[in-house]
Amino acid sequence: MIRVVVIDDQTLIAEGLKMLLSKEPDIEVVAVGANGDAAIQLVVDFQPEVLLLDIRMPEMDGVEAIRRLRARGEKVKIIILTTFNDDQYIHEGMALGAQGYLLKDATPAQIAEAIRAVAGGSSVMATGVAERVFRQKSGIEEAVSLMPAEKFSLTPEAPEHRLAECFRDLTDREKDIVALVAEGKSNLEISETLYLTEGTVKNHLTKILGKCGLRDRTQLAVLWIRGSLE
Repeated sequence: MIRVVVIDDQTLIAEGLKMLLSKEPDIEVVAVGANGDAAIQLVVDFQPEVLLLDIRMPEMDGVEAIRRLRARGEKVKIIILTTFNDDQYIHEGMALGAQGYLLKDATPAQIAEAIRAVAGGSSVMATGVAERVFRQKSGIEEAVSLMPAEKFSLTPEAPEHRLAECFRDLTDREKDIVALVAEGKSNLEISETLYLTEGTVKNHLTKILGKCGLRDRTQLAVLWIRGSLE
């Protein structure tokens, strides 16, 4: 059973999420709260696996709550859930170690799946959030279609603390390819952009995934974006 704490300053939303999530056979909402202070206290008291956390709240916002939880050494997995597609909050929350960022228009099924994903050691990021982060970092103006809010898992051979080192060890050509993967480009589009054959791009990607111990390009794209926040 995955123990979850839900924090939202709108009681109706918090209680609604509790009701909806409690219908899931493997999820138990053990407590709800209305601000960052409550988030910290409830995490300490109930030791949940996952904290579903709003961002803009009175008294103490979600970002400050994450900062203080990490300073206390609390290892709870955190999913930021908000109506605000705000670049500043995206950067601050993910840089502080939140494992997910979903907008409140996510369906109950998507939220439940996100909880399962982060509880299992994965991360989630809503499509619009991933796109905004990438455009902010790269200066790309046009919209890119990256991926749905879905889980991705790190293999046992590639825990998160090795990823930054992995990316540093990539060649310039490999970094170019990863950046284009993060834009959502196919192997054919990458080959046309970099004047390579499609087979060469595929070989490069196989080598990159092997270096980082990752399973697929979805993991690679999200981790590349997340690394840009650090």
